[in-house]
Amino acid sequence: MTDITQKAADWTVNRFSARFRSIYKVRLPLPPH
Repeated sequence: MTDITQKAADWTVNRFSARFRSIYKVRLPLPPH
């Protein structure tokens, strides 16, 4: 992977994770990890 591709992948994962957490915080408390 090039550096740009890695950064794009990291950004996508971060965006998805933030959206996932924000959705599930509203629906139910997150279990401890």
